Amino acid sequence: LKKMKLKILKISSTDLNNIPFLEYISKKSSKSTKIILSTGMGNIIEINYAINALTKFNILKKNISVLHCTSSYPAEDQFLNLRAINLIKRKFDISIGYSDHSVDHIASLVSIGFGAKIIEKHFTLDKKMMGPDHKASLNPKELIEFISNIRRSEKTLGSAKKIATTPEK
Repeated sequence: LKKMKLKILKISSTDLNNIPFLEYISKKSSKSTKIILSTGMGNIIEINYAINALTKFNILKKNISVLHCTSSYPAEDQFLNLRAINLIKRKFDISIGYSDHSVDHIASLVSIGFGAKIIEKHFTLDKKMMGPDHKASLNPKELIEFISNIRRSEKTLGSAKKIATTPEK
């Protein structure tokens, strides 16, 4: 990946605890490299170790985005624990996102309300294909609708000011 001069690296949940690998990435990356770190199956202590390993050499904390994730395919609503997004954001003062393995759009839309700036959703050409994540993936038509709903939900957040809107006036 270094030879390809990628400016953003996505680290999967399976490597959250691979400290030698994360330190290697830190050592071989430039200060401008951006990291997206998925945290499925992990806890706060493990996320802390991963961030420390990534920032040990060249990677700047401001260039790391942490994705809250539930590593089930598909992930059931009662296990999504979206409130953990606020915990991660507050505990690490870091850019936050959400890796969504649920079957619809709701969890991603809620995560935006919690401050997610990155949404990861799997994509498939056919949900009947073999493999663990096709059922939780979006087909081409669903992806178009998903992106439209994401953009719409971002608009609904508005600003942090409580004033009369133009239509109200």
